[in-house]
Amino acid sequence: MKNTELKSYMTILAVLLSIFVIYQFIIQQLFYDHLKRDSIATWGE
Repeated sequence: MKNTELKSYMTILAVLLSIFVIYQFIIQQLFYDHLKRDSIATWGE
């Protein structure tokens, strides 16, 4: 394996990792907002 190949693999891994982290963060935020809204709506009734 050449050095350039290794670098490109590392770059791809880094990009995938950052996308995964951002995705998880967004899902978490949406999920928590949804849960909060549901619980508030349930308590309000």
